[in-house]
Amino acid sequence: MTILLNKIFIEQLKTGKKVVDFFYVEEKSTRKTRQGKTYLDLKLRDKTGSISAKVWDKAEKLSGLFSRNDYVKILALVENYQNNLQLRIEKIRKAEDDEIKQEDFLPVCDKDVDELFAQLLEYIESVENTHLKSLLDSFFKDEEFVMGYLRTPAAKSVHHTYLGGLLEHSLSMVQVCEFLVNHYGDLDRDLLITGAILHDIGKVRELEIKGGFSYTTGGELLGHTAIGMIMVHDKISGIEDFPEELALLIEHMILSHQGMPEWGAVKRPLFKEALILHYVDDIDAKINLLRTYTEGETSGPEDIWTEKCWYLDNRRFLRLNLFSNDKQETSNQKYNT
Repeated sequence: MTILLNKIFIEQLKTGKKVVDFFYVEEKSTRKTRQGKTYLDLKLRDKTGSISAKVWDKAEKLSGLFSRNDYVKILALVENYQNNLQLRIEKIRKAEDDEIKQEDFLPVCDKDVDELFAQLLEYIESVENTHLKSLLDSFFKDEEFVMGYLRTPAAKSVHHTYLGGLLEHSLSMVQVCEFLVNHYGDLDRDLLITGAILHDIGKVRELEIKGGFSYTTGGELLGHTAIGMIMVHDKISGIEDFPEELALLIEHMILSHQGMPEWGAVKRPLFKEALILHYVDDIDAKINLLRTYTEGETSGPEDIWTEKCWYLDNRRFLRLNLFSNDKQETSNQKYNT
């Protein structure tokens, strides 16, 4: 039997192979066979899927080496059980932090994150209001904060749910806001750009990353809107002579960016820049979600309609590329006939 020492993902597993690799423990339970022998029943996962796994020998001893939501290193045989792949684990231990690459377990932004961040920094440098520039610098010149920010998704689910998602979402909003500033002409550019960059800043503390995206205790109790307002308020408190009126505007933009209380807003937007920030946030999130629905894999070219999307009023959406291809093929058939 071949022993696979290079990284192999669950979607690549084949019956009869021996695997030495790292996985995330999504589920863990102790069970007994009909004969009363204890075994471990596991569900392991990486970014390509999940697989059932069993520890038949020394189960009680090995169980103490790791917990649910841990990363583990295993030596296992890939078996076929009732037409499904399953791992028979021979050795297992908890993985060390420096052994794990999050990119192996979680979806990743398909754009160059370093390039996106460089673009964001250019926008920050372009802010002329010295107080707002100091506020942005207080976040983005903090290396520890930046390390977390660059990996944070924009949401636990729904939109931009991948490593680097928060950066991509925020930069996209900044770019749209820049266009609207030039289009309308009477907007406070620095205020709107700052609001776009900071509106979701609380996501850095609301969400945690470990094998998946989940809420921290603070995230569950407060939510990213309140957390973000607190983070910004704390930074402003450390900036000398920061105007109180300006602080109120920025804090209001964070508290109101979700638009309506039922969507998580503490207040409804009450001035132009706050209202624009809400709508730009809303459209950027919805477009990303819609792309996920319409550009995902299908079972065949006849699937020109998506499944119902609960987040968009339970509507089905047209896969325009398949619809256009279908129309073109029909036209060609008529022409050839």
